[in-house]
Amino acid sequence: MRLTSARTSLASCGIRRTPRGTSRNCAAAWPKDGYLYMKGYLDRDEVLAARASLTARLAAAGVLDEEHPAIDAIHRPNTSGSFRPELTQGNEEVQRLLYSGRLTDFYRSFYGEDIRHYDYTWLRAIPPGKGPIPTATCPTWGAAPTGI
Repeated sequence: MRLTSARTSLASCGIRRTPRGTSRNCAAAWPKDGYLYMKGYLDRDEVLAARASLTARLAAAGVLDEEHPAIDAIHRPNTSGSFRPELTQGNEEVQRLLYSGRLTDFYRSFYGEDIRHYDYTWLRAIPPGKGPIPTATCPTWGAAPTGI
């Protein structure tokens, strides 16, 4: 599976990569940066499986442009984005990516204790320019995990 859409440079949006290494490195970066950006941390195949599952459901709902492969998540013109919790309900690929494996292992180590996630996955499918802070160079990403 390959994404064909061009991506905006994260550096141009002021986002820098969190230092690799232990959760201690991440804990030191967190207060300074206010976020953790760990490129390549999650298994790419799991991320793409979750993305494919979400984008297939978005395509079935008629919000993706049929001129492009669904995996690219190109929003269909003249349709609106919205809160779409049904895209994650019963979605094994998304549940596995978010609530098991590397992600939960990381947070257990980061916080130094067991963790608990919300029982409900809140997903908003937001088209470009419709997010909270849309800009020309830093799009609002949120329709699906990208693994970038």
